[in-house]
Amino acid sequence: MTGSPAGRRAARGVLVCAGLWLGAGCASAPVESLPRGEARQALASGRSAYERRQWGAASTAFGRASLIFAALDESSAESAALRDQGEALRRAGDAAGAATAYQRALEIDQRLGEEQAQAWALGGLARCAAAQQQAALAVASAERALALAAPGTPLAASLENDLALYLLERDDVGDPGRAIELLSQASASNEARRDALGLATNELNLGRAELAIGQGGSAEAHLIRALEGFRGLQHPEGLAQTHELLARLSLARHEVEQARFHQARARAGYEYLDDRAGLRRIEGLPLPEPPLASP
Repeated sequence: MTGSPAGRRAARGVLVCAGLWLGAGCASAPVESLPRGEARQALASGRSAYERRQWGAASTAFGRASLIFAALDESSAESAALRDQGEALRRAGDAAGAATAYQRALEIDQRLGEEQAQAWALGGLARCAAAQQQAALAVASAERALALAAPGTPLAASLENDLALYLLERDDVGDPGRAIELLSQASASNEARRDALGLATNELNLGRAELAIGQGGSAEAHLIRALEGFRGLQHPEGLAQTHELLARLSLARHEVEQARFHQARARAGYEYLDDRAGLRRIEGLPLPEPPLASP
């Protein structure tokens, strides 16, 4: 694979569209019993906590909901709650706990023969593997998920984005080309569905891929379009990640002032999001100290 080590490192990481991974849905029941009402209340609490980025509270609430649905023998609803719990745990940094929740969901979905639900769970397992730096396992799980996902759906586009990034991380022969092909497919799908967040995400990840293989000019064009998209959506996470990559690109070009500008923008976003991993990355950029002011 071509491109500098710094560029390849910049390709690492996955933009998570939180809404896409939540609310997989639970089957409506003819009678709203007291336990079922409690489970639905737990789901609502979990989603509210998730939106506020309170990952621990969200995972606890989703876990409570899955337990109640299991007691009611509502397997589809139990699986959906487990998938939501898995994503909250992964966001909290507990990749092992998240993988356990996703695996339990997958086993239920396989028993039910629900292919789309299996794709959700396998996609979650792939993200857990990536968080644990297991690129080969992430690729294999995402490949299985994508084979099950209905083409042209938001789930398929999200999996294509994720798989592309795992391929860049794995860095085998042919991986970069396939990654860009997958991202282009996802972009066409998102455009057809007029999915503004999906399109901005694709521009970000195409920029990430081009930066990884040393195509700075193409990377910049994609990243500028990503900035425009995320600004229109008022999406702090997408903006922070895009500014981080633009800072890396500017640094590679020795454009120090531009790099500082994008670093400051990314830092502001990560501080707002309380994203400690993002802050560590952006503060670790090898920028020279600014010159001292004249006395």
